[in-house]
Amino acid sequence: MADQEPSIEEILASIRQIISDDDAPKEEPKAEEAAPPAPPPPPPAPEPAPAEEDVLELTTPVEEPEPEPEPEDEEPAPEPIIFSEKASDATVGAFYKLAETVQVQRSGLGLTLEDIVRDLMRPMLREWIHDNVPQIVERLVEKELEKLSRRALDE
Repeated sequence: MADQEPSIEEILASIRQIISDDDAPKEEPKAEEAAPPAPPPPPPAPEPAPAEEDVLELTTPVEEPEPEPEPEDEEPAPEPIIFSEKASDATVGAFYKLAETVQVQRSGLGLTLEDIVRDLMRPMLREWIHDNVPQIVERLVEKELEKLSRRALDE
């Protein structure tokens, strides 16, 4: 297995070679003088592994590029109102009334938003269950009965 995989030193030497090749200035070969590229030099012989694990020390400081400043968001143009002014005023008034009711309930009983939502959802859930559960149960029972009857016929 050791014969098939390169050692850590060989991998590091290969990485150093690639980095030095990338850092070297590249010159455009002239069309008349284009010569085939020379084969890369063989990696250096691996050094014997020390008793302790080597720690890689960075010698070249790497500066992080400064993030580009985010463009200042311009305030979007107000969208046209689709309600009449009377309907808009009534809606805003209803929201204020709801906010006051919620504030009174919270201050009086210490209710959380979760408590308020639970209390508001309870009648809606009760109605949905009343309207839908019988059909759901009937459909599921029919499916199970069909499965049982098919299994009985197959035996």
